[in-house]
Amino acid sequence: MAIFASGMKTKASDILKYTIGALIAGALLWLALRNVQWKLVVEGLEHCKWGFILLMLAANLASLALRTIRWRLLVKPVAPGERPGTIFNAYCIGNMFNSLLPGSGELIRCGFIRSSEASYQKVLGTVLTERIWDAISIVVLVIIALLAGSGEFASFCHQRIWMPMANGFSTKWWIIPAALLLIAVLVVLFKRFKARSAFLQKVGHFFSGLWDGFLSFRNMEGKGTFLLLTIGIWGLYWFGMHCVLWAMPELCHLQATDSLMLTAVGNLASVVPAPGSIGAYHFLIAAAISQIYNATWETGLLYAVLNHEPILISHLILGTVCYILEKASKKRNGRSSVKKD
Repeated sequence: MAIFASGMKTKASDILKYTIGALIAGALLWLALRNVQWKLVVEGLEHCKWGFILLMLAANLASLALRTIRWRLLVKPVAPGERPGTIFNAYCIGNMFNSLLPGSGELIRCGFIRSSEASYQKVLGTVLTERIWDAISIVVLVIIALLAGSGEFASFCHQRIWMPMANGFSTKWWIIPAALLLIAVLVVLFKRFKARSAFLQKVGHFFSGLWDGFLSFRNMEGKGTFLLLTIGIWGLYWFGMHCVLWAMPELCHLQATDSLMLTAVGNLASVVPAPGSIGAYHFLIAAAISQIYNATWETGLLYAVLNHEPILISHLILGTVCYILEKASKKRNGRSSVKKD
């Protein structure tokens, strides 16, 4: 009877755990999809060429594969024994959480890289390195787009991107020197009191591991491969943006330089304020298409939706599948280790 009661308690606990998990996932899913322009999606799919949308999704999947390989190169110096499958699953799970709550995926995916050699902070350091390379890539992409683009594109960047950023900085310029001063004070206090505080010693250990992970590029094998993968990732992103131009009869006449400009605009969306709840990406893409190419605002918004929402949905599906696979894999490994003991 005791064993039966214990089993019932375990089942009830599992049911409660999975129910709470499902409710949380449902709430996050609603947050991710609440602003989707579903009417535009339906109208766009009725008139666009489906094959090019599928080609865009294939390019995105190929880009995801390259990103996984690139991250594995960074992770290998700090976790040489980690399975490629785990790294892929972790990256897809991170993308899923980024779709639900931007920025959270970078923290969550590090928790799935738990080989004996790696610490969480070291893996987080590799993510920081990866994001710095992405930031450099965006700067290079914008410079190339400005050199290859039209005068209308340069004017748009000045009016819609540079001026809002400059105006925002002019009123909040004090944040940077204040942050630098705060960091300097914290470093001085940390060095002075570290020896007296176990908590500060743990903080120091965390940042030491983070720095080791950040320097993973220095100890990485295949730096040339890393750079080629980076070029391939952004090339596929550009190609995917052009696929959606091909898919829309109103925009299929645009050239590769036009999709390059739109790629640059889309990647600058995260640093530019946008009005209302439309979202910076959708707002900037729609504004660029309507201003540079004299198209309607609805056409520009539809282009943004067809670029963004299918990828969002694919990340949610793929991340969910990878999460289930990773949990099942760890459960099997746990059973194997118990049997060996």
